[in-house]
Amino acid sequence: VDVMKDVLMNRIGFRESKMELDSFETVRSQTSGWAVTRRITGTTEKANDLENELRFDLGAYLITDHIGRVSLKKWDPYETVVASLTDKDFLGAGPTWEANGEQTINQVIAYYGWTGSGDDLDEYTAAHSLNDLVSQYNYQQVLQFEHKDRWTTGASSRQIGAWASAVFDRYSRHPSIIRGMLDRSWLALEPGDMVAVSTTRAPS
Repeated sequence: VDVMKDVLMNRIGFRESKMELDSFETVRSQTSGWAVTRRITGTTEKANDLENELRFDLGAYLITDHIGRVSLKKWDPYETVVASLTDKDFLGAGPTWEANGEQTINQVIAYYGWTGSGDDLDEYTAAHSLNDLVSQYNYQQVLQFEHKDRWTTGASSRQIGAWASAVFDRYSRHPSIIRGMLDRSWLALEPGDMVAVSTTRAPS
């Protein structure tokens, strides 16, 4: 979290007034004990690449609100929903639904403990394979995702295990995509809000 704030504020030039700093502290509290050891030296790194690497390792998202402030939010499948929608709440022909099955993940192979000198697999000092056996049984296939973690130390297998559990929480079932338009009565909804949707367009 500290590295993400440093990149945004001291490398990209975001002012504090353009950041929801409390949201970064919330994610910090949700990842207590999570640590990185990588130091950025020498070769110039793209700030966007660094932010995306860290965001993915944290299982979090950078969100811009309606007044242009940037906040950080961690994916939490147990978060309390702020609104519930049904087909009648959508304008026009109603919502569309996609299974989005290509995003399903039920096996992760993580390489970590990066030496800092390249991107070949032998530049990582540790590897870990984890499986969601329930998802593999339900779909009758192994849907693998390979992750090269340049931030986690090779001694942090517990941290990698926590990361994999979060990935399975989000992706071990087809992560459906629902698209639609709402009227102005829903303007209070913000990007990143958790919303429950009941629709006849999706299979039960």
